[in-house]
Amino acid sequence: MGYCYNGGVMTAVTIQVARVYDHTTDQAGQRIRIDRLWPRGMSRSDAQIDEWCMQVAPSTTLRKWYGHDRQRLPNFAAITAASCNRVSRRRHCLICDDWQSTRH
Repeated sequence: MGYCYNGGVMTAVTIQVARVYDHTTDQAGQRIRIDRLWPRGMSRSDAQIDEWCMQVAPSTTLRKWYGHDRQRLPNFAAITAASCNRVSRRRHCLICDDWQSTRH
C-alpha cells in the first residue's frame, strides 16, 4: 500500500515492486522507475516505464553507504522513509509507506 497525489489530494494506491528487466503485461498498470541510475543495457523504449522519478530515490551518498549490506538495511530504510516524508519530495512522485516489506 502506498499513496499518490491526485489533484492535490493524497489517495491510497496498490504498489507492486518489479524489476525493470521483468516482462510487462497489459495489466501491469502504471510503471514508475524510482532510482537515480538507469539500468545497464536497457533502452528507454525497452523499459516501458511511464515516469522516471529519480527525485524520491535514495541519494547517491546513502546508496553507496548502504552497499546492499543486509545489516545496514534497517538504518537505510529509516533514513529513506524519513526523507520521503519531506513535503518537497512528496510532490514529485508517489510514496510507498511499506516499501521495505516489498523489497527483494
